[in-house]
Amino acid sequence: MPFAEELAALATESNASRNSGAWYGAAGGLAPGVGVIFAGIPHPLFNPEVNRYQVVSGLVLILTHECDIDQNNARAMNTSFLVAPLIQMTAFAQVFASEEQQLAARNLARDVAANRVNRLMYLPPPNELLRVPEIPLGAFIYFNAITHADVRHLTADGARPVCALSELGLEVLDNRLKEHLFRPKAEQLARTI
Repeated sequence: MPFAEELAALATESNASRNSGAWYGAAGGLAPGVGVIFAGIPHPLFNPEVNRYQVVSGLVLILTHECDIDQNNARAMNTSFLVAPLIQMTAFAQVFASEEQQLAARNLARDVAANRVNRLMYLPPPNELLRVPEIPLGAFIYFNAITHADVRHLTADGARPVCALSELGLEVLDNRLKEHLFRPKAEQLARTI
């Protein structure tokens, strides 16, 4: 079994939410906004070999509400929107390709799927009723890489909606984001008088 498939099976087995088919719906007809997964959106990716960010186009989950993206709304500062890059299971497996790293990858995939890691969230593979060839083995949402894109990227060549989270998927996302962003600080902060 290829390593990516092994990791997907481990994550699915450990997933806190067993009903993966209930996580997604079609994106057709939905305005670009929170919960919609898009392909072909440019975002930064750090390259440690050159110690610089490079721009890549890939899968992202939109985090900004659709009314704040809609250019028909006459609002100041509504040309950017927040996205969280998705790490496809095949790309995750490639990061941990060496044999000595594979145990760490197995443990991390299990822990993320079981909601024991705050910086990542597991998206299970869609079921057979909703074919999403971009994430056949599932993916991880990388919260620590949340960034922004420009609304013009949504209509650029290669950009397209892939699918959307369902109400259940969006509820889980909201809760996981709250856990990640609002965890109590480990160290005592200065008190104001």
